[in-house]
Amino acid sequence: MRGTSIRLLSFAQLFCGEDVTNLMHNEVQCQQVTDTFRRLFPNAPLPIPVTTAYSASCVKRKKYRDAVATIAAYSQPQKLIQELKEYFHDHKDEFSGEDIKAILALFRDAQFPGVIVFLNILADYCILGSSCSELFKSKVRQMILSYIRFVPRSAPMLLKSLCMLSSPSASDCGDIMSVVRIAMQGGFIDPTDFAVILDVFLERGDYAKIAAQWRWMRHTSARWNQRTVSAVICAFSSLKQIDEAIVCIQCLAEVNKDPSIEAQCTFLHFLGDRIPPLAHYAEQLMRHWHPERRLLWTSRSQSVGIECIFAFFHAKMPQEVFSLLDEAFNCLKGTPESLESFLKHRGMHILMNYYALERDRHPSIDALFFDCVKCLPDLADHPLVMAAFLIIGVRQGRLSESYEAIACACPISDDGFDQFVRFLVCSLQKKYIHDLLGILREVAQRMQKELPSDIEAWLVLFDSR
Repeated sequence: MRGTSIRLLSFAQLFCGEDVTNLMHNEVQCQQVTDTFRRLFPNAPLPIPVTTAYSASCVKRKKYRDAVATIAAYSQPQKLIQELKEYFHDHKDEFSGEDIKAILALFRDAQFPGVIVFLNILADYCILGSSCSELFKSKVRQMILSYIRFVPRSAPMLLKSLCMLSSPSASDCGDIMSVVRIAMQGGFIDPTDFAVILDVFLERGDYAKIAAQWRWMRHTSARWNQRTVSAVICAFSSLKQIDEAIVCIQCLAEVNKDPSIEAQCTFLHFLGDRIPPLAHYAEQLMRHWHPERRLLWTSRSQSVGIECIFAFFHAKMPQEVFSLLDEAFNCLKGTPESLESFLKHRGMHILMNYYALERDRHPSIDALFFDCVKCLPDLADHPLVMAAFLIIGVRQGRLSESYEAIACACPISDDGFDQFVRFLVCSLQKKYIHDLLGILREVAQRMQKELPSDIEAWLVLFDSR
């Protein structure tokens, strides 16, 4: 007896066992258990796992009225509805949106309190279901709006679902604000829902609206919610309001949290883009948020490091740029996926073009921007990077290597080739104007493309002088 462990079991566990997965998915077994229990205990409510399985089984068999009757007659309908919500979320592929919509219609006609939960279930299905059409999403969104206007007290509970189904259009944002006002009149909005509201306005680019909302949101627990505050940091950075953005960063620091990667990048971009650039402050923040250097460059946070590099680039501080590029190159060795992501980052071709002649003083820069780029498997999918790679070959006398790598690259699209040619012309026309036509014709031949007629005619004119 001493070796026997003692556990308290609920009635559902005692009756159904620890693992009810088989019961949930076996309709025959579920029906047998239900019939047996009702025969033996006619006055006792079915255990929640059994009732959940039975209700879900009715929905699968399109017996919607039986499912609703079972839920409505249950002694603890709210608990059962929550179990069904989790079940539908975990097994969304087993049901269609029309199944949930049919259940919802019956609940609404009977004025049953489960309408709000099933509206959220339906919204969840639209958000997570890959097969859900835009038309169906629009209908569900309209159903939520109509129900909120009919039952205003439901606004706080349906606000998140409404935001998740909304686009950044003016009409959708107007609907969200009207629902926010309705919810506030009721006296309560879950502070965790503020993030979803602000995300819609952030996608729309309505930064002033976010700043206005933050004036009252900051007096709630939302000031410590990472997602909410990160959206506000992005807004203040775009509005070039540095003091307000710093206050938001400090709000998160109070609870030992950092802004999201997107917010960090946006704020560091603002620091590097302002006049004068605050590059050293950007580096201090980067080191504070990402003290582990290798992890900085080999994870999603590498975009933060790249923004810091560009901050020093805009500040015309080349030694700091070289130092960070050296650090990145050393950390990225042996991690091909992270290295590819680094080289394909937006704007990297600008650094490659600008530092094309640093081969002797900084060998690691040359290895990063030439040797590593040469090995990119999808180089042709990034025409500006490929153009910068060819420019390095021209300026360093390694044109034959560049030609070979470009010839081996996968086929380039017509738009990509046009970008490639125009960036080459803009970058090489000052020093290599008389060689440029020959270079472009050689590249076009190897890539089996036609040069843009305006570019070719202009270069022929220069070449004939």
